[in-house]
Amino acid sequence: MERFLTYDRLISSHRNRLDVTPFPEDKLNMAYLDNKYNQFKIHLDNGDPEMTEKVIKEIYNQLQSGTEVYKYAINRTDILDKIFDLLIYSDDNKIREISSLCFKQFCIVLVSKEILHEFSYIRKIPVTFDDEVEAVRENVLLGLIFYSQSRYGTDKLLENNILQRIIKKIVDESSLKVLNLILTLSLEILNSDKAPKIALENNMIENMKSFLYMDHYRQFTDFREFQFKVLENVLLNYGSLSLCEQGKQACIDEGSLIKIIINFLNEHNSPDKLGILISTIRFFMSVSILKKGKEEIFEYKGLDYFMVKIL
Repeated sequence: MERFLTYDRLISSHRNRLDVTPFPEDKLNMAYLDNKYNQFKIHLDNGDPEMTEKVIKEIYNQLQSGTEVYKYAINRTDILDKIFDLLIYSDDNKIREISSLCFKQFCIVLVSKEILHEFSYIRKIPVTFDDEVEAVRENVLLGLIFYSQSRYGTDKLLENNILQRIIKKIVDESSLKVLNLILTLSLEILNSDKAPKIALENNMIENMKSFLYMDHYRQFTDFREFQFKVLENVLLNYGSLSLCEQGKQACIDEGSLIKIIINFLNEHNSPDKLGILISTIRFFMSVSILKKGKEEIFEYKGLDYFMVKIL
């Protein structure tokens, strides 16, 4: 008989049924409009791992919208705080990984960048640099790269000692993929006037030096995919360090950088290393302002190599 009912009566009939199958307890029941935030908070506070994972996934899906990022950052900082706690303290690898994806989204919008600093999340985030899950480290660093792509973000990263922490990780990181992100982040931070001095004081020149030798990369399982990307990033970082007078002098005083780089170029002469060649020229242009830099480039036949490439 249902087919003879009008739509309003059909809907009313189904609403009044007593034999409706209830939702399973672990089913995420989305609330209407902004009421969903209260439901999310209730589920997160309950602490059930399976439900927490589902809620965090749903939040991450919604954070693809800048409007949603704004709402969480401004109106529901209690949920933002819960997500950050899960990222730092959860024993569940999957929950930490999804939470790190959420953190990455919050690093994109300027207003949420301010909240991340105001609530000391940026100061605490270096704990995740040592997370056992590579994807967590990767997502956090991607987030910080987004965070650094504004003057405000770079200044706050310096204020919270992020540069010092990632310089230490250069020698400890076990994944070249993650290391490449570390070097990308440091390159962004070095755009700040104060950053090169801080980097020099924390032995950045020495920490990157081992990556100028190809044999060093063989200890990494992903060296075939990322060795040349990492090397290019190392050279770009040396170039940024040497833009200031103190950096130029420190790179020259190290005593072997120019020789090692020219030796590498001669030993690995390949057309697919254009990025490495460009980043090397950028570094040499900077250090050649000093007399010692000119002398070393000439002594180790750097000019001969570049002239052959140009011709």
